[in-house]
Amino acid sequence: MPGKRHSEEQILYALRLIEGGKKVSEVCREMGVSQQAVYSRKRRYAGLGLHELRELRQLREENRKLKGIVADPHVRQAHFAGSALKKGLKPAKRRELVRQVRQAYRLSEKRACG
Repeated sequence: MPGKRHSEEQILYALRLIEGGKKVSEVCREMGVSQQAVYSRKRRYAGLGLHELRELRQLREENRKLKGIVADPHVRQAHFAGSALKKGLKPAKRRELVRQVRQAYRLSEKRACG
């Protein structure tokens, strides 16, 4: 059975209780999590305030969206279409373009040729 999903605010509140002197076992019982979960959350969220936590969440969301854009094959294809797919390129020129694309974007030879 999957565990409960606690918000980051709830996790921070529980960690503040522990820092304030409440026993870890009591906090675990109240939240319905194991002590291992509390300690791993303590390691992850140590020293973060609510403002920093919200900022971190916003940055993670923005990073996720940007990764989705980069991973989209249509975007990649449109990006490379201007330089690599010119009509009538001779093999030597095409090899040079593939080499430049591989170096600039750290792609495999197969992807760069595509």
